[in-house]
Amino acid sequence: MPRYDMWCVTRYEDVIAVLRDPVTYSSRKTLRRSTSVYGVSRVTTRPVMLAGVSIPVGADLYVHYAAAQRDDAVFDDPDTFDILRPNVHRQFAFGRGIHTCLGAPLARLEARVAAECLLDRPPGLRLVAGQEETWLPHLLTPGLARLELEWNR
Repeated sequence: MPRYDMWCVTRYEDVIAVLRDPVTYSSRKTLRRSTSVYGVSRVTTRPVMLAGVSIPVGADLYVHYAAAQRDDAVFDDPDTFDILRPNVHRQFAFGRGIHTCLGAPLARLEARVAAECLLDRPPGLRLVAGQEETWLPHLLTPGLARLELEWNR
């Protein structure tokens, strides 16, 4: 389960009820907001014109598709976490079409099982007070540097 899922559980009250509901829960909802991989490197195989910019053959590109997960033409208020967002199916954290990640179904299952275990076993699961939200800067796979949780014993 991505750390971001657990971070969301501790920040948004409506998340726990949704995570407990296997019909509405989907890692896609948190992956739209914080995808596990932000983009890929590519090399152009022919000259391309993109948004008025001429890109020659053999140019190194970084396709930052995580930015599309926050496209306000697709997602209303894209920077707000909304686990009940109606068009979450339009995200593509695991790719699309022939470029879909082969491990996506397994990753989603692992996230589901982890959510069930973490929400059912430790009672009163919560973020350790005073913890700062610190993200590791990384071009491909950024994430929370640390996530400290506590629960009732």
